[in-house]
This record gives sequence, C-alpha cells and structure tokens, in this order.
Amino acid sequence: MIKAVKKDTGNVIYMRLKKHNCPVCDKQMKVVRMSKVVKAKTKEAVGFDFKACDLPLGEKVKFVWYEFKCKDCGKQYTEADMRRHDKLVRREAAAQKRAEKRAARAEEKEAKKVENNG
Repeated sequence: MIKAVKKDTGNVIYMRLKKHNCPVCDKQMKVVRMSKVVKAKTKEAVGFDFKACDLPLGEKVKFVWYEFKCKDCGKQYTEADMRRHDKLVRREAAAQKRAEKRAARAEEKEAKKVENNG
C-alpha cells in the first residue's frame, strides 16, 4: 500500500507553459507526466527525497514529476536538462547579437575613416 504521494512542482507552471524545442532535432517537445512507486530502503531510493516538511513520508511513496519528450525523435529530458539547454540557447543568442553589434561598429568606424580621408 502506498503511504504518500509526493509531487515535484518546482517552477513547473512556467516550464510547462513555455514551448521547448528538442536539443537534437529542434522539433517542438511535449510535457509527459512521470511517476514511480519507490520503497524507502532500496538502492533506487537514493535519488529520491523521502521527507516532506522535515517529516518522513513512509515506507512506500509514489513520486510524480514532469519531463519533456520530443514528438519526432522520442528523446526525453528532465526539467533541469531543459533549463540548462534554454540557458545555453539564450547565451548563444546574446553572444551572436554582441558580435553583430561589434561588427556594425567596426564597419561604421571604417566608413568614417574612408569619409575623412577621401
């Protein structure tokens, strides 16, 4: 018999509402509800937290969390993986924008030099 159910909500509302693209094939991903019943004193229990509000939940607990699954290639990612990927994409976009601005400034400087010398 399951003693308790523990849901990992984190910042899941934002993560579920936002559209995510697969890091491999760049297709849109869907949210998948995952769950697993784990006994407290087994090897697989190492990755799970058996406390809520600093109180033990019991011997058998059902853990519920959400992951992202690619509709095209079938790969599945955790919320943490998607956060890392989103952060990397934002950093790359910002770096590209900075590089474009630097190039535009360099072109302006070169154009002014040619104007002043000519």
